[in-house]
Amino acid sequence: MKQRLNIIVLSDISSDPTGQDFGKELETDEAWKTEHDVLAALQTLGHTAQLICLYKSIQPLLDAIAAQKPDLIFNLVEQFDDNPVFEKNIAALIELLGIPITGTGTVGLTLCKHKGVAQSLLAYHRIRVPKFTVFHRGETIRRPAKMEYPLFVKGLRIEGSVGIAKSSFVENDAELKERVLFIHDHLNQDALVEQYIDGRECYVSILGNTRLTAFPLRELDFGKIPPDEPRFATYKIKWDEDYRKRWKIRYRFATDLPAGLERQIHNVCKRAYRILQIRGYGRLDVRVRADGQIFLLEANPNPFLSSVEDFAESAEKGGLTFEALIASLLRLALA
Repeated sequence: MKQRLNIIVLSDISSDPTGQDFGKELETDEAWKTEHDVLAALQTLGHTAQLICLYKSIQPLLDAIAAQKPDLIFNLVEQFDDNPVFEKNIAALIELLGIPITGTGTVGLTLCKHKGVAQSLLAYHRIRVPKFTVFHRGETIRRPAKMEYPLFVKGLRIEGSVGIAKSSFVENDAELKERVLFIHDHLNQDALVEQYIDGRECYVSILGNTRLTAFPLRELDFGKIPPDEPRFATYKIKWDEDYRKRWKIRYRFATDLPAGLERQIHNVCKRAYRILQIRGYGRLDVRVRADGQIFLLEANPNPFLSSVEDFAESAEKGGLTFEALIASLLRLALA
C-alpha cells in the first residue's frame, strides 16, 4: 500500500486512564503487546498512527476523530466499560460515522459473540457443532433428553477461556447444576452447555472478506495430561505459562493429519466464516474426532493480533510477515 494513511488504533482499558499517553505501558507491559506490535508495524509501513483507549466514555474517540479526521480506525477493542457485550456497539458507532474499520463489523460481532446464536446458525447450515443448550439465569437447570453426559459448561458471551476449569467438564446432574450456577453467579453470565467432543483441538486462521485465505493449522498439544482424561483449554492452560511448562502443554503447528483432512477443515471453516459474516480476519476453533468428524466449537472475530499469537504465526507460516499481514488488514478495511 503506497498511500500514507492517518490511522487511529483503538483499544480498551480496564481502568479510567488519566490521559491518552500510554508510552510507558507499550514499552514495559506484556499485556500491551498487541497494541505495541500493531503500532510498530504501521510505523514501518509508513503510516501515521495514534493509540486511543476507551474505558467508560467514548469521548476520547470522538475527540480524536474530530481532531485527526482519520482515514481508518484499526479496531482492537474487546470490551467497553469492562463488558464484552458492548464490543459490537463500538464498531457500530464507527460505522455510523462512516469511517473504515479493520476486522469484523457489527453484524458479524453480534452473531459470533452470542455463542448460542452462532451455533444455531451453523447447525442450520449443516455445519457440525456439538449438541447444545442454553441455561438462562433463573431457569430450572435440567439436562435435555437429547444430550448425554459428559457435558461441557461455559459462559454464553465470554471469551479467552474465562470461567473454564477442570470442573467445566461434568458427568452427572449434580455437577451440571453446580457448574451452571457458578457461571450464573460468579460470571453474571447465561451458561452454554455442550456435548463434550473428545479429539484434537485445532485453530484455523482465515484472512479476507470474500476471497478467503486459510493459513496452516495450529493445534493445542496437551503434553503430559493423560489421554484418558478430559482435555480442553482451561483458563490456566491459556494464560499460565508456568502451568503449561509443568505439564509440557504447547501450541504448535498441526502435524500427522490424515491426507486431505486439513483441506476439509479449511473448507468447513471458510463456510462458517462466511455464514457468520466475519470480515478481515478471524480464527475458528475446531475439534477433530478420531473418526475424522470435524466439529466447529467457536468463531473468534478479531482474534488476538500480536506477532507471537496463533493468528500471526499461522500467517507467517503461510508466507505473510507481520507487517504484510497488517497491510492486508488495511486493504481489506478500505475495500
